[in-house]
Amino acid sequence: MNRASRRAIALIGLIVLASACGLFPRPVYHVNPAALKEVRSIGTLKEEGSDEVDYAGAIETYNVLVIDVGGRNGEEALDKAVDILRQKEWKVVGQGSLMTSMESDKWDGHLTATPFHPYQLQHYPNILEALKDKSTRTEALVIITMNARRSGL
Repeated sequence: MNRASRRAIALIGLIVLASACGLFPRPVYHVNPAALKEVRSIGTLKEEGSDEVDYAGAIETYNVLVIDVGGRNGEEALDKAVDILRQKEWKVVGQGSLMTSMESDKWDGHLTATPFHPYQLQHYPNILEALKDKSTRTEALVIITMNARRSGL
């Protein structure tokens, strides 16, 4: 093995080691602030929170919004939220009986909307506590979880 090959192998090893030790910053994905503002505007924001998750070699921020859109119950609130978001050019990309996933090309973002249920906020105890402290009627709220859309994942 010649000198140039040994240097190349050493350099590759150093890069791998530096990556594993966190010397190179990992990308961080945040929801566009304008997208957050747009989604908050679909009703009365009751509470919100965020969380950063280490996922696929990057840090991804999730924003959780609890919104009153004026529905009589959770299912009606979900339908109403989805209708309003469609008017704002969010596209449905997945749907279940109590969940709708949507994406926005304008904001390069993704969201999931569900009727309110405390279980969905188990990682956000501060939101649950704040809603309880405010004596908020939760059965007609919608929970929207937003994240930046990443291509290739």
